[in-house]
Amino acid sequence: MKKTCFVIMPIGSQKYGDIDLSASELRNKYDDLICEAIKFANPTLNIIRADDIEAPGTITDQIIDLLIKSEYVVADITYPNPNVFYELGIRHAIRTGTILIRDKNGPTTPFDLSHQRYIEYENTATGLKILSKRIRGFLDWFDKYPEEVDNSALKYLKFSGKSKFHIIKLTPIPFACQNNDWSGQKYKIAKLFDEKGEEFVALSTEISNKFSKLVIDNNDKYTIRVGEILDLGEGYALEIKQISSNDDKIWVEFTKDGQFIDDEILDLKNNGSTWDVKLDSIEDEDDILVLKVHFANIFHGNDDNLVQIQGLWLIDYKNAFTIERGDEFGDLEVCEIGDSYIRFLNNGF
Repeated sequence: MKKTCFVIMPIGSQKYGDIDLSASELRNKYDDLICEAIKFANPTLNIIRADDIEAPGTITDQIIDLLIKSEYVVADITYPNPNVFYELGIRHAIRTGTILIRDKNGPTTPFDLSHQRYIEYENTATGLKILSKRIRGFLDWFDKYPEEVDNSALKYLKFSGKSKFHIIKLTPIPFACQNNDWSGQKYKIAKLFDEKGEEFVALSTEISNKFSKLVIDNNDKYTIRVGEILDLGEGYALEIKQISSNDDKIWVEFTKDGQFIDDEILDLKNNGSTWDVKLDSIEDEDDILVLKVHFANIFHGNDDNLVQIQGLWLIDYKNAFTIERGDEFGDLEVCEIGDSYIRFLNNGF
């Protein structure tokens, strides 16, 4: 789903002292400068102004809904328009992601906003390029630092522990096992729904809204015989089907609730071997890593052969799930999904 950028600015004809602005002049500035600059900054955004809303309903309610749920707001504060300042006040009290802009040739910025960082623009071809570049910088910053506040009202609310929004970060962490072929590899986790609760794993480092519970991630040693089943938890298991007595090859099987999932023949002669089990059609995603296990050694005995495992990682892929914008979890409603975070709207606030 596209992210939304809501533009706050005067819409109808305006008069400020000796300055007369027609609705068509303001519309042209929006179409030819402001909207174009945002498009150049991020072509994927859904850009909307209040008079672009076509859905039936109360315009004030629709504006407030956009102020709350839009990932970004661009507010033109060039002129002391009461509607603009009212809408900006609501936005500043609710969430981050607001970019202030003003015409370089406009009147003096009001005192309460003069200390805020804003972008000055000129309504020229060169001004369009500069404005677009500056907006892109702000958008990138908001995406990189979703929890950083961008105005004084939010700083107070954050200090007081009051917030309309709840952010959950997706954190890349290394596998517990760091053998040679695991070294430097990471996966993303998030503590969803409860900061003290279970850890959930993103199905890949490129996916931020599809998860599965982390079953196991350790570097413990396990020694198992042929026919012995290693219980991994949640119904998942490994079984050594065969150990070659002539060389260092093993046949291993991965099951869920006793049902076959996958098997592999591995050669352990060179410092062991890692088996990556990747499956398709996991929440409509293919080639998803669900099990990672390192077979470290084989021990050949007169009467028995043993395999040593050191390094296990497993997700409960059978119960994977997808989070979409608009999904509700109690009072929390998903309102934004970023590359490294999910933002929830607290409807109980």
